[in-house]
Formats: sequence, structure tokens, C-alpha cells
Amino acid sequence: MLVNVPQLGVRQAGLSSIDLGQVAIGPITIGDLVLTNTNVALNAGNAVARNVNVHVSLSLALEWEIGISVNDILDIHEHHTTSLGSVDLDMPQTDITLPALNNISVAIPSLTAQSVSVQADPLPLSLHNATADNLQATNVVLPSAGFSIAGLSVNSIDGTNVTVPAAKLDRVTVDHLHGDPVALPALGLSNLSLGSAHADSIVNTAPLDLPVTLRPSHEPGFDAGILKVILHITANATAHIPLLEIRDVSATASVGHVAVHNVTIPYDVHNLTLSQIGITSVSVPAFNVS
Repeated sequence: MLVNVPQLGVRQAGLSSIDLGQVAIGPITIGDLVLTNTNVALNAGNAVARNVNVHVSLSLALEWEIGISVNDILDIHEHHTTSLGSVDLDMPQTDITLPALNNISVAIPSLTAQSVSVQADPLPLSLHNATADNLQATNVVLPSAGFSIAGLSVNSIDGTNVTVPAAKLDRVTVDHLHGDPVALPALGLSNLSLGSAHADSIVNTAPLDLPVTLRPSHEPGFDAGILKVILHITANATAHIPLLEIRDVSATASVGHVAVHNVTIPYDVHNLTLSQIGITSVSVPAFNVS
């Protein structure tokens, strides 16, 4: 004999133990990440700039001035600057070793990063003393193997508004549990401290171009009274660094406050195990026995 229950309502279920075999989180997307009062201390043994090429351009200009004055009879005054062109020089490629970088301290009052995405590794998770409220089940068959009463024959029974005081399930397993991503409007972390980190080398493979404009403090020339000549020299140098390697790097960092906004966490749960489920109240709106 089978009892067919179209709808089963469970007001509250006490879950003493929940074991999640594997929880896959991510990718986690963050609308914006705000760091305040960030301090970074950096020390490095030395740095090597590989295959450095320096291009130097020298621009030359001649400034001359003639001044002759004889009472009110003769008065000549000429002042001109004439460009003498430019000279380009290319230094051969070479490796440049920079001295040790010690006690470099960087303070960042505020830093905002947008469109942050993080992929988290799957992890096992255990929850204890959990409670599930307002559970609903449909098309329940009680009991699944049927039951019999000796000496009683009933063709059919219809029932309404039946209440079962309590029920218990020793174990429930779920192969796959999923749903809408978990949304957090805001999440704040305070006093984040990162311990000492060390790296044998840090390599920057993005080419660097360092332009420098130089003007000598003293420019050659002479002043003969009636004739003054000055040679102006402007040097423009560009150092092209294809690869920069920083060796023996150690660093520490601390962050006063971390705030993340609009956090979206998709989740996927496999091998869900519910143990010792205590159901405090079960209501059966209608049932039939056939």
C-alpha cells in the first residue's frame, strides 16, 4: 500500500552536520576595489638592465650679438640665433648593472581598481548546527515500500489536514546543488597585513623607454665687447630597455582598510551530505491511499 502526498510542508529542519565534498567558487567579480593607507617596503640586491640602447640627439644653435656705439654718430646693434642642425648618435647595446635598492618605502593614500576578477580553487567545507526553515517537497510517496495491516481491507482513503508531530531522516545526499550567484553589496576588511615576501628575481619583459633632456650648466662662448658669441647645446637622450631584471627582492606591505563593492560569487556544490536531520513539524494538506 502506498501513500501519495501531492505536497509536503516542513516548517523547520535542524541540521546538526553538513559536509560539502567540493565547493567551486568563482570566478568572483568585484565592481570596484578600494585600498586606503597602503604602505609597501621594498629591498632588492641589485638590478640588471639587459641590452640597453641609448640614442642621443645633439641640437646646436649659435647665438651672436654685435654692438657698436660711437657717441651719436654710429650705433649698430645686431642679435641673432642661428641653428646649426643636430647630430644623432646611437650607443652600442650593453648591459647596465644598477646598485642595490634598499629601504624603498611607498605610501599610497588611496587606490581604486575596477573590474576585478578572481578565480578561486575548489575547497571542502563543513557546516555545523545549521537550521533550514520553510522547506517544501512535492509528490512525496510515504512510505516508498508501502505498508499493510493484518485483517483490515480498505479500497481507498482520502485525508486532509493531517499533522505529523515529528520525523527524522538519518542521512540525505545530494549529488549537485546550484542556484543564483550570491550577491554582496559591500564587504570591508580592516588592518590587512602581508608578511615578508621574497623572490629571487623579478623580470619586466615590457620594453621601457626613458627620455631625458639635458642642458649644460655652462655653455661655451666668448665676449669681446663688440662681439658676443654663445654656442647652445641641447642633448636629448632616450634609453631603450628591452628587459629589466631585479634580483633578490624582499618586500612587506600593510593595508589599513580594504573595501569591495558589488561582489558576485557564483557557486557550485557537489556531493552534499546532510546528517541527523530533525524535522520539528510536518503538515500534510491532503493525501490518498490506494
